[in-house]
Amino acid sequence: MFYDDFPIPKNWMHIEGIDPHDARPTAFLYGAVAPEEIVIQGKTRNRIYWYDYLKLSGDMDNIVRQIKMKREKHGYSKPAWVMMDAKYGERTEMEGRCWETELRRRGLGYIRLSESKPGDVELGHKLVREYLNMHHSTLLGKTKPGMLFAKNGCSGNGGPLHSMFNYQYKEDADKPEEQFKDFPDIVRYVAIEQPMFRTQESQAEVINLIKERMDRAIKVRRL
Repeated sequence: MFYDDFPIPKNWMHIEGIDPHDARPTAFLYGAVAPEEIVIQGKTRNRIYWYDYLKLSGDMDNIVRQIKMKREKHGYSKPAWVMMDAKYGERTEMEGRCWETELRRRGLGYIRLSESKPGDVELGHKLVREYLNMHHSTLLGKTKPGMLFAKNGCSGNGGPLHSMFNYQYKEDADKPEEQFKDFPDIVRYVAIEQPMFRTQESQAEVINLIKERMDRAIKVRRL
């Protein structure tokens, strides 16, 4: 489930997750999708490495500043996307403002809202368990979990590893302990997404293709 820390290769696909809160620190998790193929629900997917995190508090400017500083520390400025708890992307108790809107205004961008349909929690748990199973990688010629956490980067009291090992449902309620659920929630949102490895170059090609199609559509309408 964990690995010895190493610098994330520049060509890996950076992903991030945020579980916002108004009354307690906000959890932010940094990960990367590697070009190592695994199989999830009978489909080819890619191994995910979680390598760093933040517990954020204070005003929104300070929160965004810390997120961007951590990106710089790891040698990138633009993730493929930032997965956010959908209910906080839609509303917030913080002065009636929306987390998604406030983060976008400050240039965070690339935000993608989590799935929140009935049954997604159970599906997410099932997918996380499958990711944590052992998977053989033909690229590496090795067998290891499909999702791993950095020993140092994800350690610490209340950090991702500590939370994942202590995540469990209460005996008298149909929900997990609040103090351990934030990082596991992010991991669950990402597992449901089942991210596929894409290089920055391939993502740029997709964006250019979409723009070209839009330009052609506009020209056709004008004729």
